[in-house]
Amino acid sequence: MYKEKMRKLFHTVKSVIMYPHIIGRINKIESNIIFFFPFYHTGGGEQVHADILNAVKDQFPVCILTEMSHNQDLKSEYQKSAELIELIRLGSKKSFRKFVAKRVARILNRKGNLTIFTCNSPFFDLMAPFLDDKIRKIDLIHTYRGDVVGDTEHRTLPYVNQLDNRVVLGNKQRELTIGFYKRFGLPDYLNERVVVIPNAVPLVNFNDSRRYPTKTLNILFVSRNGWEKRPRMFVDIAKKAFEKNMPFHFTMVGDFEEFGNQVTPNVTLAGRVSDKQKLGTFYKEAHVLLVTSVFEGLPMVILEGMSYGVVPISTGVGEIPYHVGEQSETGFIIDGSLKEDAMVLDFVDKITYVFENQTILQSFSKKVVKKVAGEFSKSAFIENYRRLILNK
Repeated sequence: MYKEKMRKLFHTVKSVIMYPHIIGRINKIESNIIFFFPFYHTGGGEQVHADILNAVKDQFPVCILTEMSHNQDLKSEYQKSAELIELIRLGSKKSFRKFVAKRVARILNRKGNLTIFTCNSPFFDLMAPFLDDKIRKIDLIHTYRGDVVGDTEHRTLPYVNQLDNRVVLGNKQRELTIGFYKRFGLPDYLNERVVVIPNAVPLVNFNDSRRYPTKTLNILFVSRNGWEKRPRMFVDIAKKAFEKNMPFHFTMVGDFEEFGNQVTPNVTLAGRVSDKQKLGTFYKEAHVLLVTSVFEGLPMVILEGMSYGVVPISTGVGEIPYHVGEQSETGFIIDGSLKEDAMVLDFVDKITYVFENQTILQSFSKKVVKKVAGEFSKSAFIENYRRLILNK
């Protein structure tokens, strides 16, 4: 706690000293495409943001980072595609952010012909009411959270009618968003501004090193250590399998050091992995990917895993049930409305089922590769975002 307070104090002082320089850089922006993203640390959403920047890098966009990132894992990817301006604590500290938001809005209003793209930035929420109507505004929502007061949909209500477009990841999310608009009596014309652009992953060319039948089933969990990801449930699933003496091995990729003294011997804590090639080796060795989240949109880990032939077993949240399921032979869904103990048992049952029916697992593995290649291509992703951002 003390260390975190000192870190914040250091960056607060740095922000005050750097304020004239940061405002000066914003004043000098020449690009007519500006992104407001919160972070560049490790995360599926952050990777999507890097991909969006890459889609329009030939336009020399500027990306303003409004929060302090936990690490610099994706910073170089952002820098390859955009000029970065970091607000440090100016965008998040309560005593600074409203004043700074108004100042930045005034600067951008003078520039005129701009397109602003944002996602999950509380700083932009403060700035939006002060932006001129002539500035195009687009926001992206990764996960529908309209039932949670204070989350993105509610925060953006005061200015949602100013948005030229809102991007969502799938048709279910679009339906929920339109239903949210209706609940709050927003005009119907806003419905047409909600557009669907699915996430994408690059096609993977590799010789499948997994062998069926296998004596040990490799089960993967790739995430950051956030409460909504429920890493504790993954640990409990592994523990239950260990108690049953099942031939399963579990790997956790992410910042899960706090579980070091709590995991059973059938678990490997691989730590945070930012190198894509190294991460690819974990996908290549895995048979099954678990997603235990409380909520999601369409997580990148599922698409990444499927591109390597890893079969997902996931809670039925967000857009996941529309792409993963036994009927389509693309994975398995766990009822997220159950109590956590019951979900743990369901996960173990599903893992046991695929281990005992490996011809089904192998067939599903081939299906998920085809699905990703056919529906989540990078070329379509780039084309869709270029058309939207460049207004073509």
